[in-house]
Amino acid sequence: MSATVTPDLLSLVMRDVKAQNYINGEWVDGDSTFVSTNPANRTHVIGTAPMTSRAQVNEAVKAARAAYTSWRRLSWVQRAEFIDNLAQVLKRDLEEFSVLVTTECGKPYNEGRADVVESLHTAQYVAGFGRLPTGHVLSSEIPAKDAYIL
Repeated sequence: MSATVTPDLLSLVMRDVKAQNYINGEWVDGDSTFVSTNPANRTHVIGTAPMTSRAQVNEAVKAARAAYTSWRRLSWVQRAEFIDNLAQVLKRDLEEFSVLVTTECGKPYNEGRADVVESLHTAQYVAGFGRLPTGHVLSSEIPAKDAYIL
C-alpha cells in the first residue's frame, strides 16, 4: 500500500462533495446545509453537509432501533460477513479514504492514512473473531487497545 498522494487521488477531494443523511434506508437532505473546509488552509471547500433537524434525528433514532432489532436476529456468522464487507471496501479504497480524512481533518497525510488503516484492521479483527464462539475476552493485535467479543 502506497503512502503517496498522487494527482489522481488529490483530484478525488478537489471535487465538491455533497453529504446527506442516511435515514431508514434512504439518502435525505437536511433542512439546510453547512460548508466544510480543509482546516489546514480554510480556503479549500471540501463540500456541504446537512444541518439535520430534530425531527430527522428522531426519525434516524427510530430507524436505528428498528435496524438493531433485525441485526440482533442475525447469526454471528452473518454479522461477521457484513463487517468483512466493510473491511474489503476500506482496503479497496484505502488511498481515497486516506486523502479524504487528511483533507477533512487538516492533518498530515500519514496520520490520516493511519486512521483509515486502524479502521481497516479493527474491521478485519472484529470480522475474524465474529466467526468464533462468543463470550470471550481476547487481546487486540493493535497495541494499547482492548477488544471485547460479547
